Amino acid sequence: MNPTERLPDLLEDLSLLLLTSGDSDGARRLFEGLSELAGDEPATWMIGGLVSFAEGRYGEAERLYRQVLSVRTDHTGARCFLAESLIAQRRLGEAQAILEGLAADSPEDSPEGSFARALAEGIANGLFSRGGSAPRARSFELR
Repeated sequence: MNPTERLPDLLEDLSLLLLTSGDSDGARRLFEGLSELAGDEPATWMIGGLVSFAEGRYGEAERLYRQVLSVRTDHTGARCFLAESLIAQRRLGEAQAILEGLAADSPEDSPEGSFARALAEGIANGLFSRGGSAPRARSFELR
């Protein structure tokens, strides 16, 4: 694989690193710079979704994850994080449907499958309907 083909994934990883280290301002600047250079790339929208979610802007995160899925329906990270942004907005039925589909499509031992099953179980057990805190940005990679 040509190194430039990996650039979007590397930038997405960098944004996750910035977010997990507590530098949401740096991640926001990365997103804004990428938006100017490659605003029509799914990786740019993913980064924007991660940053928006970390900033508590769940509706914006949802919009950006849906934008990723409009061109890359197989993007498991976008599916996971879309469900997470819906949970944060207390739209549990929509989130549950996405998580059930993702769990069914993912291998049992995969990070995305485990993530989807854990969130779906949380919804089923009423964890998020009791005013539990919204999920937070993760430090693992989902693709």
